[in-house]
Amino acid sequence: VLAATTPTILAATTTTSGQTAAAVGLVEVRSQLTPGKAPIVVAVIDSGVDLQHELFSNTGALWTNPGEIAGNGIDDDNNGYVDDVNGWNFVGQNNNPDDDNQHGTHCAGIVLGTGQDIFTRPLATPKIKIMPLKFLNSTGGGPTSAAVSAIFYAVRNGARVLSNFWGVASASRALEDAMNFAYQNNAAFIAAAGNASTNNDVSPTYPATYLLPNVVSVAATTDTDVLASFSNFGPSSVVMAAPGVRILSSVPNNQYSYLSGTSMATPFVAGTAALMLYERPQMNGYELKELL
Repeated sequence: VLAATTPTILAATTTTSGQTAAAVGLVEVRSQLTPGKAPIVVAVIDSGVDLQHELFSNTGALWTNPGEIAGNGIDDDNNGYVDDVNGWNFVGQNNNPDDDNQHGTHCAGIVLGTGQDIFTRPLATPKIKIMPLKFLNSTGGGPTSAAVSAIFYAVRNGARVLSNFWGVASASRALEDAMNFAYQNNAAFIAAAGNASTNNDVSPTYPATYLLPNVVSVAATTDTDVLASFSNFGPSSVVMAAPGVRILSSVPNNQYSYLSGTSMATPFVAGTAALMLYERPQMNGYELKELL
Protein backbone atom coordinates (compact mmCIF):
# COMPACT_ATOMS: atom_id res chain seq x y z
CA VAL A 1 0.00 0.00 0.00
CA LEU A 2 1.13 3.54 -0.65
CA ALA A 3 2.09 5.09 2.68
CA ALA A 4 0.18 7.98 4.18
CA THR A 5 1.08 10.41 6.93
CA THR A 6 0.17 9.77 10.56
CA PRO A 7 -3.38 11.06 11.06
CA THR A 8 -4.78 13.51 13.54
CA ILE A 9 -8.10 12.06 14.62
CA LEU A 10 -11.08 14.40 14.69
CA ALA A 11 -14.49 13.90 16.21
CA ALA A 12 -17.26 12.66 13.94
CA THR A 13 -19.09 15.97 14.40
CA THR A 14 -16.34 17.97 12.65
CA THR A 15 -17.70 20.57 10.27
CA THR A 16 -15.71 21.89 7.35
CA SER A 17 -16.25 23.42 3.93
CA GLY A 18 -14.84 20.33 2.29
CA GLN A 19 -12.15 17.70 2.19
CA THR A 20 -9.54 19.97 0.64
CA ALA A 21 -8.85 23.69 0.34
CA ALA A 22 -7.86 23.23 -3.31
CA ALA A 23 -10.17 24.77 -5.88
CA VAL A 24 -11.41 21.55 -7.46
CA GLY A 25 -14.88 22.86 -8.36
CA LEU A 26 -16.82 20.06 -6.70
CA VAL A 27 -19.48 22.32 -5.17
CA GLU A 28 -20.27 23.77 -8.59
CA VAL A 29 -20.44 20.30 -10.13
CA ARG A 30 -22.83 18.95 -7.51
CA SER A 31 -25.37 21.68 -8.25
CA GLN A 32 -25.44 20.67 -11.93
CA LEU A 33 -25.94 16.92 -11.48
CA THR A 34 -29.24 15.50 -12.70
CA PRO A 35 -31.33 14.30 -9.76
CA GLY A 36 -32.73 10.80 -9.56
CA LYS A 37 -30.33 8.93 -11.83
CA ALA A 38 -28.84 5.53 -11.01
CA PRO A 39 -25.74 5.68 -8.76
CA ILE A 40 -22.41 4.56 -10.22
CA VAL A 41 -20.51 1.74 -8.52
CA VAL A 42 -16.88 2.46 -7.61
CA ALA A 43 -14.76 -0.47 -6.45
CA VAL A 44 -12.41 0.54 -3.65
CA ILE A 45 -9.60 -2.02 -4.01
CA ASP A 46 -7.64 -1.55 -0.81
CA SER A 47 -7.73 -2.49 2.89
CA GLY A 48 -11.50 -2.65 3.05
CA VAL A 49 -14.07 -0.16 4.32
CA ASP A 50 -15.54 0.35 7.79
CA LEU A 51 -19.03 -0.86 6.98
CA GLN A 52 -20.42 0.62 10.21
CA HIS A 53 -19.11 4.15 9.63
CA GLU A 54 -21.88 6.72 9.48
CA LEU A 55 -20.97 7.64 5.90
CA PHE A 56 -21.66 4.14 4.65
CA SER A 57 -24.13 2.51 7.03
CA ASN A 58 -27.82 3.28 6.51
CA THR A 59 -27.11 5.90 3.83
CA GLY A 60 -27.30 3.76 0.71
CA ALA A 61 -23.65 4.45 -0.07
CA LEU A 62 -22.57 0.81 0.19
CA TRP A 63 -22.92 -1.39 -2.86
CA THR A 64 -25.30 -4.29 -2.29
CA ASN A 65 -25.13 -7.40 -4.44
CA PRO A 66 -28.64 -7.69 -5.92
CA GLY A 67 -28.26 -11.41 -6.58
CA GLU A 68 -27.22 -12.47 -3.08
CA ILE A 69 -29.36 -13.34 -0.07
CA ALA A 70 -27.55 -12.37 3.11
CA GLY A 71 -26.58 -15.04 5.61
CA ASN A 72 -27.98 -18.13 3.94
CA GLY A 73 -24.58 -19.72 3.27
CA ILE A 74 -25.36 -20.11 -0.44
CA ASP A 75 -23.74 -18.59 -3.50
CA ASP A 76 -27.11 -17.40 -4.81
CA ASP A 77 -25.80 -15.63 -7.90
CA ASN A 78 -23.23 -18.34 -8.74
CA ASN A 79 -20.35 -15.88 -8.95
CA GLY A 80 -18.05 -18.05 -6.84
CA TYR A 81 -18.47 -16.07 -3.61
CA VAL A 82 -20.84 -17.06 -0.81
CA ASP A 83 -22.91 -14.30 0.84
CA ASP A 84 -20.91 -11.50 -0.80
CA VAL A 85 -23.57 -8.96 0.00
CA ASN A 86 -21.27 -5.90 0.27
CA GLY A 87 -18.09 -7.05 -1.46
CA TRP A 88 -15.37 -9.52 -0.53
CA ASN A 89 -12.34 -9.99 1.71
CA PHE A 90 -9.55 -11.51 -0.41
CA VAL A 91 -7.24 -11.62 2.63
CA GLY A 92 -9.42 -13.82 4.83
CA GLN A 93 -11.39 -15.30 1.91
CA ASN A 94 -14.70 -14.35 3.46
CA ASN A 95 -17.61 -11.98 2.93
CA ASN A 96 -16.49 -9.36 5.49
CA PRO A 97 -14.49 -6.60 3.74
CA ASP A 98 -14.20 -4.55 6.94
CA ASP A 99 -11.20 -2.24 7.27
CA ASP A 100 -8.58 -3.06 9.91
CA ASN A 101 -6.06 -0.53 8.61
CA GLN A 102 -7.98 2.78 7.96
CA HIS A 103 -6.50 3.42 4.51
CA GLY A 104 -9.42 2.04 2.51
CA THR A 105 -12.04 3.81 4.63
CA HIS A 106 -10.27 7.14 4.16
CA CYS A 107 -10.09 6.67 0.40
CA ALA A 108 -13.73 5.57 0.20
CA GLY A 109 -14.81 8.72 2.01
CA ILE A 110 -13.00 10.87 -0.56
CA VAL A 111 -14.69 9.03 -3.43
CA LEU A 112 -18.10 9.52 -1.83
CA GLY A 113 -17.28 13.16 -1.04
CA THR A 114 -16.88 14.13 -4.67
CA GLY A 115 -20.62 13.79 -5.18
CA GLN A 116 -21.85 15.25 -1.90
CA ASP A 117 -20.82 17.17 1.19
CA ILE A 118 -19.95 14.43 3.67
CA PHE A 119 -19.73 16.88 6.59
CA THR A 120 -23.30 18.18 6.50
CA ARG A 121 -26.12 16.34 8.24
CA PRO A 122 -28.40 14.81 7.25
CA LEU A 123 -26.34 13.11 4.57
CA ALA A 124 -27.69 13.40 1.05
CA THR A 125 -28.72 10.42 -1.06
CA PRO A 126 -25.46 9.25 -2.64
CA LYS A 127 -24.78 9.38 -6.37
CA ILE A 128 -21.93 6.90 -5.91
CA LYS A 129 -22.01 3.38 -4.48
CA ILE A 130 -18.87 2.04 -2.80
CA MET A 131 -17.94 -1.60 -3.47
CA PRO A 132 -15.42 -2.59 -0.74
CA LEU A 133 -12.83 -5.10 -1.97
CA LYS A 134 -10.23 -5.92 0.65
CA PHE A 135 -6.91 -7.37 -0.50
CA LEU A 136 -4.57 -5.54 1.88
CA ASN A 137 -4.15 -6.71 5.47
CA SER A 138 -3.94 -4.67 8.67
CA THR A 139 -0.32 -3.70 7.95
CA GLY A 140 -1.06 -2.60 4.39
CA GLY A 141 0.41 -5.60 2.58
CA GLY A 142 -1.16 -8.06 0.19
CA PRO A 143 -0.30 -10.36 -2.72
CA THR A 144 -0.71 -9.22 -6.30
CA SER A 145 -2.78 -12.35 -6.95
CA ALA A 146 -5.41 -11.05 -4.52
CA ALA A 147 -5.47 -7.70 -6.30
CA VAL A 148 -5.99 -9.52 -9.60
CA SER A 149 -8.93 -11.44 -8.11
CA ALA A 150 -10.40 -8.19 -6.79
CA ILE A 151 -10.19 -6.55 -10.23
CA PHE A 152 -12.01 -9.44 -11.90
CA TYR A 153 -14.62 -9.43 -9.12
CA ALA A 154 -15.21 -5.69 -9.48
CA VAL A 155 -15.74 -5.80 -13.22
CA ARG A 156 -17.89 -8.94 -13.20
CA ASN A 157 -20.12 -7.46 -10.51
CA GLY A 158 -20.83 -4.14 -12.16
CA ALA A 159 -18.22 -1.64 -10.98
CA ARG A 160 -17.70 1.05 -13.62
CA VAL A 161 -14.74 2.68 -11.85
CA LEU A 162 -11.90 0.78 -10.16
CA SER A 163 -10.02 2.94 -7.66
CA ASN A 164 -6.56 1.64 -6.73
CA PHE A 165 -4.52 3.32 -4.00
CA TRP A 166 -1.66 0.83 -3.92
CA GLY A 167 1.47 0.08 -5.88
CA VAL A 168 4.24 -2.44 -6.46
CA ALA A 169 7.64 -2.16 -8.16
CA SER A 170 7.40 -5.35 -10.23
CA ALA A 171 5.37 -5.88 -13.38
CA SER A 172 2.85 -8.72 -13.45
CA ARG A 173 1.35 -10.26 -16.57
CA ALA A 174 -1.64 -11.48 -14.55
CA LEU A 175 -2.25 -7.95 -13.25
CA GLU A 176 -1.99 -6.45 -16.72
CA ASP A 177 -4.40 -9.07 -18.07
CA ALA A 178 -6.92 -8.19 -15.34
CA MET A 179 -6.62 -4.51 -16.20
CA ASN A 180 -7.17 -5.33 -19.87
CA PHE A 181 -10.31 -7.20 -18.82
CA ALA A 182 -11.50 -4.01 -17.13
CA TYR A 183 -10.81 -2.04 -20.31
CA GLN A 184 -12.69 -4.54 -22.48
CA ASN A 185 -15.70 -4.16 -20.18
CA ASN A 186 -15.80 -0.34 -20.28
CA ALA A 187 -14.47 0.21 -16.75
CA ALA A 188 -12.15 3.06 -15.84
CA PHE A 189 -9.02 2.09 -13.91
CA ILE A 190 -7.72 4.89 -11.65
CA ALA A 191 -4.34 4.28 -9.97
CA ALA A 192 -2.07 6.14 -7.57
CA ALA A 193 1.27 7.20 -9.07
CA GLY A 194 3.22 6.53 -5.86
CA ASN A 195 4.88 8.45 -3.04
CA ALA A 196 8.62 8.06 -3.71
CA SER A 197 9.27 11.42 -5.44
CA THR A 198 10.50 9.50 -8.48
CA ASN A 199 9.88 9.51 -12.22
CA ASN A 200 7.56 6.64 -13.17
CA ASP A 201 8.86 6.82 -16.74
CA VAL A 202 12.23 5.67 -15.39
CA SER A 203 11.27 3.63 -12.30
CA PRO A 204 7.75 2.31 -12.89
CA THR A 205 5.15 1.85 -10.19
CA TYR A 206 2.45 -0.68 -11.04
CA PRO A 207 -0.43 -0.71 -11.78
CA ALA A 208 -0.23 3.04 -12.45
CA THR A 209 2.45 2.79 -15.14
CA TYR A 210 0.66 0.34 -17.41
CA LEU A 211 -0.11 2.38 -20.54
CA LEU A 212 -3.58 0.99 -21.18
CA PRO A 213 -6.35 3.12 -22.73
CA ASN A 214 -8.47 3.15 -19.57
CA VAL A 215 -5.71 3.65 -16.97
CA VAL A 216 -5.51 7.06 -15.31
CA SER A 217 -2.42 7.41 -13.12
CA VAL A 218 -2.69 10.19 -10.56
CA ALA A 219 -0.02 12.36 -8.95
CA ALA A 220 -0.66 14.48 -5.85
CA THR A 221 -0.68 18.27 -5.63
CA THR A 222 -0.95 20.81 -2.84
CA ASP A 223 -3.82 23.25 -2.31
CA THR A 224 -2.06 25.62 -4.73
CA ASP A 225 -1.66 23.08 -7.55
CA VAL A 226 2.05 22.52 -6.92
CA LEU A 227 3.32 18.94 -7.17
CA ALA A 228 3.52 17.48 -3.65
CA SER A 229 7.08 16.84 -2.51
CA PHE A 230 6.42 13.11 -2.03
CA SER A 231 4.55 12.53 -5.28
CA ASN A 232 5.81 10.46 -8.18
CA PHE A 233 5.54 12.02 -11.61
CA GLY A 234 6.16 11.09 -15.25
CA PRO A 235 5.71 13.01 -18.51
CA SER A 236 4.56 9.87 -20.31
CA SER A 237 3.19 7.65 -17.57
CA VAL A 238 1.35 10.01 -15.21
CA VAL A 239 -1.86 11.37 -16.70
CA MET A 240 -2.98 14.02 -14.23
CA ALA A 241 -2.80 15.27 -10.65
CA ALA A 242 -5.31 15.97 -7.88
CA PRO A 243 -5.19 17.27 -4.29
CA GLY A 244 -3.28 14.90 -2.02
CA VAL A 245 -1.98 16.95 0.92
CA ARG A 246 -3.91 17.02 4.22
CA ILE A 247 -7.14 15.58 2.90
CA LEU A 248 -9.92 15.21 5.45
CA SER A 249 -11.93 12.01 5.23
CA SER A 250 -13.43 9.11 7.12
CA VAL A 251 -11.47 6.59 9.17
CA PRO A 252 -12.84 3.65 11.18
CA ASN A 253 -14.94 4.00 14.32
CA ASN A 254 -16.96 6.97 13.07
CA GLN A 255 -13.99 9.28 13.04
CA TYR A 256 -12.32 11.61 10.55
CA SER A 257 -8.67 12.23 9.82
CA TYR A 258 -6.23 14.19 7.68
CA LEU A 259 -3.98 12.05 5.49
CA SER A 260 -1.60 12.85 2.63
CA GLY A 261 -0.48 10.80 -0.36
CA THR A 262 -1.20 9.99 -3.97
CA SER A 263 -3.63 7.55 -2.35
CA MET A 264 -5.68 10.60 -1.37
CA ALA A 265 -5.42 12.21 -4.81
CA THR A 266 -6.60 9.11 -6.64
CA PRO A 267 -10.12 8.91 -5.13
CA PHE A 268 -10.82 12.50 -6.16
CA VAL A 269 -10.28 11.40 -9.75
CA ALA A 270 -12.20 8.13 -9.26
CA GLY A 271 -15.13 10.04 -7.83
CA THR A 272 -15.02 12.56 -10.68
CA ALA A 273 -15.06 9.70 -13.19
CA ALA A 274 -18.09 8.25 -11.40
CA LEU A 275 -19.94 11.57 -11.61
CA MET A 276 -19.18 11.72 -15.33
CA LEU A 277 -20.64 8.25 -15.73
CA TYR A 278 -23.61 9.24 -13.59
CA GLU A 279 -24.51 11.78 -16.27
CA ARG A 280 -23.33 9.76 -19.29
CA PRO A 281 -23.30 6.05 -18.37
CA GLN A 282 -22.69 5.04 -21.98
CA MET A 283 -19.11 6.34 -21.91
CA ASN A 284 -16.29 3.80 -21.85
CA GLY A 285 -13.00 3.88 -19.96
CA TYR A 286 -11.04 5.35 -22.86
CA GLU A 287 -13.48 8.24 -23.30
CA LEU A 288 -13.43 8.94 -19.58
CA LYS A 289 -9.65 9.10 -19.60
CA GLU A 290 -9.58 11.53 -22.50
CA LEU A 291 -12.15 13.83 -20.92
CA LEU A 292 -10.47 13.73 -17.53
